[in-house]
Amino acid sequence: MHIKKILLFIISFAFSQNINSFVWNGTSISTSDNIDALNLNPAGLGINRDDQFGFIVQNIPVTRTNPYPLDNINNSGQYIGFINRYINGWSTEFGYNSYTKKTNYGLGYGFVLLNNELLDNIYFGFSYKKNSSVTNYTEKSKFDNFSYGLLFRPNNLISVGLTSFQGENSIGLFEDANSAYSNQTYNYKYDRFGVAFRPFNNIDMLLNKKTSLSSITIGYDRTNNQTEYEVSGDYTLALDSDAVLINKNAYKEEYFFKISFLKGLDMTCSQYKNENGQKDLDLKFSFKFKTKGLTYSKYAANSFYGTNKTTNSFTYYNYNQDQDGFIFKNNENKTYVKIKLEGSFIEEQPYSSFLSSINPFGPMKGTQLKMWIDKLEEINKDEQVDGIIISIGNVSAGFAKRREIFKALMRLKENNKEIIVYSSNDISNLNYHLISMADEIYIHRMSSIGLKGLAIEPMFLKGLLDTLSLVPEVVRVSPYKSAFDTFLNTEMSDEYSENLNELLDDMYNILVADISLARGWNREKTIEIIDKGPYLSSLNAKKAGLINDVMFPDEFNKYIDKKGKIKPVIINWDQHQTFDRYVNEWKPEKIDKVAIIYAVGGIMSGESNPGPGGSTIMGDKT
Repeated sequence: MHIKKILLFIISFAFSQNINSFVWNGTSISTSDNIDALNLNPAGLGINRDDQFGFIVQNIPVTRTNPYPLDNINNSGQYIGFINRYINGWSTEFGYNSYTKKTNYGLGYGFVLLNNELLDNIYFGFSYKKNSSVTNYTEKSKFDNFSYGLLFRPNNLISVGLTSFQGENSIGLFEDANSAYSNQTYNYKYDRFGVAFRPFNNIDMLLNKKTSLSSITIGYDRTNNQTEYEVSGDYTLALDSDAVLINKNAYKEEYFFKISFLKGLDMTCSQYKNENGQKDLDLKFSFKFKTKGLTYSKYAANSFYGTNKTTNSFTYYNYNQDQDGFIFKNNENKTYVKIKLEGSFIEEQPYSSFLSSINPFGPMKGTQLKMWIDKLEEINKDEQVDGIIISIGNVSAGFAKRREIFKALMRLKENNKEIIVYSSNDISNLNYHLISMADEIYIHRMSSIGLKGLAIEPMFLKGLLDTLSLVPEVVRVSPYKSAFDTFLNTEMSDEYSENLNELLDDMYNILVADISLARGWNREKTIEIIDKGPYLSSLNAKKAGLINDVMFPDEFNKYIDKKGKIKPVIINWDQHQTFDRYVNEWKPEKIDKVAIIYAVGGIMSGESNPGPGGSTIMGDKT
């Protein structure tokens, strides 16, 4: 009877290892740094992978090990699990085992252990899991597992992992088919070492570019059982033909090969052997669709894990980082991002206090130029987006900011993204410059195009000061220093006029060059059209080629709905999601970082005054 208890423990313990680990996407503890890290190597949780979510369904082939079979025993079940890993290094798992009708859960954490110039990319992690043992003897069993892991990635050629699994297994045992249960608790421990290579990364470094061979990974893992127990007497009589026994010297060796055939398709083939000379193959296919993916895994029967049947699992995952993957797009169905191009563009990030947010007479909240352009660049990279629809209003920005917006929209056009513009109001001189590259421009029938060139109208206050008997005291080193001519003169001096004409000529030449490039006109045609402006009649603007047509807002919406054979998908600017790039490199190249300090406004003593509309003072203290 004592022998039977020992055998039931041994076999139950072995299978507990299998259901606890190796069920998530991953093959080696040296390559596990996604949602598989909680089960394989928790040190991988320390690698920046942002938020990830996974859902798994796995069949559980239960090995018959009971020498006294009970009635109504099912030899299989399903494990359904949910796992999350978070950007801060934590990971959680919750699952349900249909065979034991028990819930399983886990918690893990990983972090960078060393990160310096000599020894960096060393990660450490730990996890705790509480599972139900997969047995058909009892519902009183439980399985507690603690694991500790290290991950070392000195470069992009090699990755090394070490993991120790240990814990306690409490099982309800019976003497025979008619006896009562008795609880037995056993401690267990097994260690795993893994190493992986990307042999062609050195070619990449020599050629200073990425080759298709970089997707090849080869590696080796070995798991050793460290559990101490004894079996005495003729124990073979107690085993049936399906029983599996794991001993102190048990081990598993695994050689694996991973390759990416296509963008978005990975295949992993693993061959393992154990101390009994048993050999077999595991296969894994992963299909990636940018931030989503699906993995099918087949684990062969293996006595080390107490199984004599094949295990199959399907894993669905969702990442918050953008991977290279398949893109399925219906060419008949277009996707546009809708943008309202209006408001004030400022350099720094707008700052809103509680008082400014409730003040109806305060400055309007501005839009940070860099953040706006960065988001437009993300839309430009999004292969799912066919173009943008711009609703242009009143844009408040200096000429330099306008040129940055213009160049960002030009990059979109050069990437073959459609740009469609509609305005129900008049389009000013400089606002037309902003959207002149658009493939289609539509305006309200009563709107106009105010393209007419550039002018500056300075104001002189000397006559007003004379009536008040005020004489300004100004010291300047040159007549070209004309900042205070407003208070000193009643009309433009020759030097002041020369300054302004130089500035206007430069801005005008840029305006003409940009519009010529955007519209595909030569310089002479652009100047001729500007000289004939402004175009107060929308029909004249259409004849000049400045717009495509005139439409009321409802007509424009109906026109957009008919773009393509299927009604297009319209995504609002705020709803378009952008994702960080998924870094495949084991040791990403460190790039220099530049800190940007926004110093905006006139230089004055004291503190700056950031607000919703940006700063007007650049204080020396802040």
